[in-house]
Amino acid sequence: MKTAISVSDKDENKVCDHFVRCKKFMVIDSENKTRELISNPYQMTIEDAGIHAVNYLKALGISKLIAGDFGVHVQEAARKQYIQLIIVDTNKINIDKLKL
Repeated sequence: MKTAISVSDKDENKVCDHFVRCKKFMVIDSENKTRELISNPYQMTIEDAGIHAVNYLKALGISKLIAGDFGVHVQEAARKQYIQLIIVDTNKINIDKLKL
């Protein structure tokens, strides 16, 4: 199972507050026990950035998304793609502390 976490621009061990505006995603593959930082190609997109990002991550095999917040359009796109959304308190959770 693959999970994508929106990564804070200031600290790569922190979860970003806003899913679609982060510069990078941490992709964690729990089966292969791998972690990879990938760029968010839609961070500066004006229209439908969240929908594009969800589709992009789904194409990579992502089944869970973790961030501090998800907009309504992202929530709908994720629901249609059967992607689970997990909202965390970005002030209290570090990526290393997440159990995936």
